[in-house]
Parts: sequence; structure tokens; C-alpha cells
Amino acid sequence: MPSQWERFKQSNIAKIVIGYSLVVWVLIQLIEAVLPTFETPLWVAQTLTFLLILGFPIALLVGWAYEKLPTQSTSTDGAPSVPEPAHSTPKKTLVLVGIGSCAVIGLFGFYMMPFIFDQNAFDSASVQIRSENAVGVGNITPETRALRSSINVGQTFTRNSGARGELTLSPDGNTLVFSRITRPISSILVKDLDTFEPPRELVTFTATQLGGFPKFSRNGDWIYYYDRGSLNRIRIEGGASQTLVSDTIVAGFAEVDNDNLIVPGVGNDGLIGLLTISTGETSELDIEAGDQSYIWPSLIPGTRYLLATNKAATGVADSGTDLIDLDSGKVQTIIPIGYNARYVNSGHIVFIRGDALWALPFSPSEGKVVGQAVPAVIDVESAVDGLGGHDGVAGYSFSNYGRLVYFPGNLSDKEQVGRLPVWVDNRGVETPIGVPRGDYGEASISPTGDQVAMTVFSQGGASDIWVYDFAAGTLGRRTFEGSASKPIWSPDSSTIFFLNDTGNSVWTVAANGTSQPSSLLTSQVTPYPETLSPDSSSLVYSGGTNPATRDLWLVDLADLEAERIQEQLQVSPQDARSSAISHDGNWIAYASNETGDYEVYVRPFPNINAGKWQVSREGGGQPIWSKTENRIFYWAADNRKYASTYTTGPENSDGKPSAFRIESTEQLFTGPYRRSRFPAWDYSEPEKKFLLIKDTGTDIIDLLTEINIVENWDEELRRLAPVSLNPM
Repeated sequence: MPSQWERFKQSNIAKIVIGYSLVVWVLIQLIEAVLPTFETPLWVAQTLTFLLILGFPIALLVGWAYEKLPTQSTSTDGAPSVPEPAHSTPKKTLVLVGIGSCAVIGLFGFYMMPFIFDQNAFDSASVQIRSENAVGVGNITPETRALRSSINVGQTFTRNSGARGELTLSPDGNTLVFSRITRPISSILVKDLDTFEPPRELVTFTATQLGGFPKFSRNGDWIYYYDRGSLNRIRIEGGASQTLVSDTIVAGFAEVDNDNLIVPGVGNDGLIGLLTISTGETSELDIEAGDQSYIWPSLIPGTRYLLATNKAATGVADSGTDLIDLDSGKVQTIIPIGYNARYVNSGHIVFIRGDALWALPFSPSEGKVVGQAVPAVIDVESAVDGLGGHDGVAGYSFSNYGRLVYFPGNLSDKEQVGRLPVWVDNRGVETPIGVPRGDYGEASISPTGDQVAMTVFSQGGASDIWVYDFAAGTLGRRTFEGSASKPIWSPDSSTIFFLNDTGNSVWTVAANGTSQPSSLLTSQVTPYPETLSPDSSSLVYSGGTNPATRDLWLVDLADLEAERIQEQLQVSPQDARSSAISHDGNWIAYASNETGDYEVYVRPFPNINAGKWQVSREGGGQPIWSKTENRIFYWAADNRKYASTYTTGPENSDGKPSAFRIESTEQLFTGPYRRSRFPAWDYSEPEKKFLLIKDTGTDIIDLLTEINIVENWDEELRRLAPVSLNPM
């Protein structure tokens, strides 16, 4: 009779133990070696191995259930022995034993899994494969990706460029400062990121394209900002503001020390210079810049190296970044394409290219680039076509300790096709006028009420005048040079007057498109055509050497000698714009910020010195006269529209009324309508409706501004853009 050991060696169980163990060991080696080459996650390898381990008790159970061993025959005829079942265990018992065995082996395999594979080695192999296949972009594993979050700061509204505002982060990363535009007011607000308290208002000023752009001082004590082109500063705790320099370029500054700033637009023939705060004096920088125009300067901390955007003639999108040695004056271009650059303590220069924030390894001690630039954050809000000289603004800031904040967005190549001209009645009920969505600017209804002239923008910022016929439903183009905007109609609806952006001039074109555009007048300032007298003898335009401060100018169009005499209308010591002559020719309405806020005023016309009356009381602009009623409409802050009813006094000897008085004012409606361009709206007497440009798809959620926050960003940069072994 065979021994028990001999019986075991001949059994299925012995064969299964040896064969299955060998196969499983080989498969595990293959899994560990092959799967990383396909960038397979570690959990896939662990799952396959767990299933292999779990299969071991199942295989043993099946082999045991069907085990048959030869037994000693009791036959007397010498017949060979016949294999018989090794046991007679019931099936129910086999099932229970199998389940228990699988549970025990499975639990054992689960706890042993971390020891079967080297997780770090497995991940490193996968990362290495991805790195070898990547082209110029670093790779971040989930373990090294910085923590991201966002906060909502409410409605900040937008500039003409589309940007939601500007922000700056304190050096310690605990305080966020950002701008808010609620026309006619701009505000600088402070948010403590360590608390749930709402932002507090630091300072307010008149909303213009040359205001805002806050920036922390290096010590975190001051907030610098612009107000109508003047660079100011205020303590972070609040108090009185201090004006440092007036009428400069709104394009940032670099803080050399507590008393000296490098500012574009001062010194060096107005290109870039040094401002001493204590004395208010400006001086030239002794650098090899030639006539290069620099914007958005930034000093690398602890060095005398200055980063500055060398603005290209074709626009900021094509501009690069220069490294300027303030001691030697030497200038070298280190970033051929990229603007608004700043230095991060991680050892990188970060800059905007396209719609991404890029990182370039840089050694301050050696003053040279030591690696390849890679995109660090995708979809950062930046404006390559800003108005008022502040193009190139970028919505990002960071602290000295690795926290990054930025506005998410895509402006440089944004297709602005989400605007739609709509009719709006006094209750705010909208009706599309019948044109497709597009990038529409100003809108002006013809005096006959059957057509509307609009500025239509195309790719690259070009603009032309188009006319839509309400009855025919046709949209026809009237200019083709890509430099026309701000259309207004002649009183007889036969001619359209418009601004030609290329030559400080006002042009005209036949409204029906039967003639080529022709030049009407040129000016020393950019002339924005605004209104015509009912007899077509006078044109009023606004313009000034500073875009933020305009004056009203009267042009005599009845001059037979075509001298086009231009007379300045002295209606305000401050900014005056958005003028409108009444349809009886007796009055001129306009907006001015002489009280600090923009309000609507009315004066007699053409004798403007015969009286002056204020129409709005809580801010207002862009007045429109009703043709059939004694009503004047205006646009106030927060998109509120108002209608004021007025009466006039007895006639003077010249037949014109001697007085103007507001009887009552009512609020009409509000909504997400584009106000940044004039004329931004118009009124149709036949329809008894207003025509406005609506930002379609905009609801209350779209109007709320999100700010993204990235923690430990400096560590992420070191992994994204490592120092090269062969520095440039």
C-alpha cells in the first residue's frame, strides 16, 4: 500500500500547488515589468494580482473535489485496480469550505498587496515613459500637484477689453486686493483670506479706463493704484490717498526701494524713468534702450535686474520681455514672445503668452536663463488690446511663500460673438431685432426709425459700420477699411458720420451705400462724433489729449469755405462727454464728473452760458432726448435706466425757452447690456422701445467673478520647469 506521501505526490492538489504557484510568480513579474510601459495605473496591476491570488484556493478546491486515487483491488481474477474517489464529502460542505478559503486567502492577499509591488518604482517608471514622450512640457503626478481652490468675490464687472478687473496678493499671501467697477464708481477692495469676512472697501474714485490696477508694495504696507492716469498710493489700513505722479502710462511700475519707483511714461523722453516719491522728481534711466517703449516693469528681488515688456509695434501679443541691468545699462531679450513677466522665488520668471502663464527657469545670481519655458497655468485672463494705454494687463499675482491667485479666462483669442441687439420696452421686456449674434459695438437708430447703424468688430479688433434695415431684414456693410466706429446719423437719415481711428478724423458715408466714405474734418485730438443739430449746421464731438478727460467741441458744418472751425465748448472744468442736442435744437445734454461722480446736465444751445441744470441725482450718463415728449432718458450705475420728465420756461427774445426744470424721474429697467461704448443705446419713437446691445448667455452666475487660488505653487513650478543641465 502506497504511503501517504506517495499518495499526496500523485494527487491533483500537489500538481496544482506547484504549477499554479509557478505560473502566478511568472505573471506577477510580467505585470510589474510590462504594464508601466503602457502608463497603466498601479491599481490595475494590483487588481490582476489579487485575482490571481484569489484563484489559488478555487483551483485547490476544484482539484480536491474531483480527486481520484488508485485503491487496492480485492478481485481474485487478477484485474487491475480501478481509481476511486479519494473522499465522499458532500457538495454543500465543499461550497462552504471554498467560500471560507477564498475569504481567508483574499484577506491575506489584500494586506500583502502593498508588499508585492514597489509603488514608487512603479509610478516612476510610468512618469519616465510620459516624460520621454512629452515635447517641451513637464509632467506632474497626482502626488506633486498643488492644491487648488477658488473664491467668489461677487460682481466686479468688466472693462472694454473684457477683463473682469485686476488683483494683487500681499507678500505673505494672506490678503487679496482687487478692483471693482460699478459705473460711475470704481473701488479697491480688501479681502482677508484667513477669515470668512466679506471684502472691505479701501478707496473709491471715478470709473475710467485709466483707473484701478492695484498693486502691493514689497513690504505689504501700501496699495498703489491708478486714478485717471495718476499713480496713487494708500495705506492698507485706509486713510488719505497720496498722488505720486500724474498723467502717466497705465502700465505698472517697479519698486526699487521705499522711495524710488521705475514707472513707464516718466523720464527718458516719456518712455520709462525713475520716480522719487519724497521729492516727486523724475529722471531718466541710463540704459541701452534706444527708443524702445517699455511697459509692465518688474524688479527681480535682491538684484539690479529689471524685467520689462518691450512693446512691439504690432501689439502686446507679439511683444517680448527684456532683462535690463540697471547698473551697466545692458539690455538683452530673454523672452522673444511673452509679456507682463515677474520673478518667482522658486527660481522662475513667469510671463503671459497666449492665454497661459508660462514659467522659465532663471538664475538671478548669474543673470541668465537656466532651462526651458513651459506652460504652468492654462487659461489665465489677460488683455492684449486694452484701452487707454493699459494693454497687456494680466490677472495674476503671487506671494513670497508659494500662493498664486488669478482670474480664469480667455481674452487674447476670445471670439466675442455673444452679443445681440435687442428691443427693450419700459418694463424691460426684450425682443431681438433680427440680426445674428456677433461682436456689436455702438448702435444708432436713424431719425426716420427704419434703420440702425452699428459698429461691428471682426477678428483682430478691426471695426466697420454696418446698417440694418428693419423692414427688409438686411444687414449691409458701409465701410471696409477696418477703422470705423461710433456712427451717428444726419437729421435727414441720408448720411452717417463716424470716427476714422487711423487719422484723428471724422468721416461720412451715404447711408444707402451709394458712395465711398470721405473725410469731413481732422482734429489734434481723437474726435468722437456725438450729436448733430437738427438743421445739420453743427456737429459736436468729444475729445482730449488724455482719453480719460475729454472736452466738447463744436464744428460749424455750414461754413461754405469748408474750414470746419472747431470751437471748444466750456461746459465743465472736468471730463465732459456723451452729448446730445435736443430735437428742437434748444438744448444740449451731456455727462460730466465735475462733482466727482458722472451726472447728466442740460444747457441751452447754442448759447451754453445762458443756464445750466442737473438732471440726474445718483449718477448718470449717455442721455437721449425723446422726439415727441418732454422726456430725457439716461443710464445710471448698475445698468439702471431712468426717464425724467421736464418743463421749460418762458421764451427769450430770440424765441428760445429761458429755463429748464425736471418735474419727475422714474426708473425704467435694468439688465446685462453693454455700456462701454457710446452710443451704447438709442430710443425709437415709433416702437416706443430702446435698442441695446445685450451680452447673450449672461445670467447672474456669469456676472459673479471667481478667483482661483493655487497653494504651494512654487513647488509645482520646480517640477514643471526644472533647471536644465545645459543652461542657455
